[in-house]
Amino acid sequence: MIAGSLIVHCMMSIEQRDRQTYFLWLLIGCAAILGHMFSVFLRFKGGKGVAASAGVILGLVPYFTWPGLLAIGVFIVVFMVTRIVSLGSMIAIASFPVFYFLIGRWRGWPVLQEQLPLLVFSALIGAADHFPASRQHCAASGGH
Repeated sequence: MIAGSLIVHCMMSIEQRDRQTYFLWLLIGCAAILGHMFSVFLRFKGGKGVAASAGVILGLVPYFTWPGLLAIGVFIVVFMVTRIVSLGSMIAIASFPVFYFLIGRWRGWPVLQEQLPLLVFSALIGAADHFPASRQHCAASGGH
């Protein structure tokens, strides 16, 4: 989480704040997430993409902070109920764009511009990355 948040905060201190640089922050955050998901050091497998995502989300203030905190809450609840990390991660990842859209519409944020399509794409990548682990867990536990 710290690495994802740190890279975004570094960019925010260097660049001016407008729509184009905000989109650049999103792309840099995505690069940090992908770098953690498909680590060269782990032969492009088994990184910490969800933790890096949480750091990026919490670092992009104010747009992603509340949706990010809610998604982290979703992860905690799902994990406490099921004890399956990959399932909690997938549901939290999928809930984040929904929370962002709902809170953004309520607050008048530009939700239908660059941010939402990038978030949906990121959620699809995260869910695809965690789906095999959730499927294996269900198969190993007899579908429970």
